[in-house]
Amino acid sequence: MLFKQNLSSKLPMRTMPLEQIDMAWEQAKKARGGDDYKRAFWIMVWTGMEAKDICDLRPKHFVNIKGEEWLVKERHKTMLQKTKTVIKVPVLPEFKKILSEVPVPLDKNAPYFPHLDTDSCNKAIGKWFDRAGLKGYGSKYLRRHLGELALDLGQSETWVQQALGHAFDSKVTRKYMRVREGSMMDVFEKITNHG
Repeated sequence: MLFKQNLSSKLPMRTMPLEQIDMAWEQAKKARGGDDYKRAFWIMVWTGMEAKDICDLRPKHFVNIKGEEWLVKERHKTMLQKTKTVIKVPVLPEFKKILSEVPVPLDKNAPYFPHLDTDSCNKAIGKWFDRAGLKGYGSKYLRRHLGELALDLGQSETWVQQALGHAFDSKVTRKYMRVREGSMMDVFEKITNHG
């Protein structure tokens, strides 16, 4: 299991590699029914959205920006948030495929998943992780995976804040921050070559 330091509490914060997501997915595939929970699982992976925002996902949240389809929606307000934030992510082919499996509501204000509720969705995903031997993991780790991956690919803290709908001054985003070995090597190589 991978760990990194959570600076705010001095306790290790677990990260989630793709292999662990695949382990949970294998358990999800064995579960009967729950197709919307399974769709929510992958929407979390590909967009970083929380279950509460997926439950409220509506056709009106999809807009065309410079010829590309984007998901733009106000993120639900959390207890710790002082300001409203917006989720703004491009609709990747994987996400588009998931949505193609769901009937588009005729009313642009109606939710895609009218029978999906946040608690049940989070519990189902948590069970899949438990059955995969990954106790204590759940849906928030699917979001965290996106943030971690983006940082590993060289994106900034600001990028992660925007992609995950965190407030600008969010302490939550700092949970993802650690020095990346690749970026550290790049900087030291630049220092060496500079002088």
